[in-house]
Amino acid sequence: RNKTYRMIEDYLMDYPKDKFTAGIIGEKLGIARITARRYLDKMEEEGSIVLHTKYGAIGRPKNYYQIKEK
Repeated sequence: RNKTYRMIEDYLMDYPKDKFTAGIIGEKLGIARITARRYLDKMEEEGSIVLHTKYGAIGRPKNYYQIKEK
């Protein structure tokens, strides 16, 4: 796994009860939102994190990511 993947994974492990958007992860770690999103989607495919989708009244749904409890 590369440095960015581990950095995101470590951040999520530091806050196991919290859910984050790709934008928040990107902001906290100093990487682009879309870069964070790509890694988060890969982690979700691998089953190491959980994706929570929140639907609002209008606009696009928000995706929140959370580390899977072991």
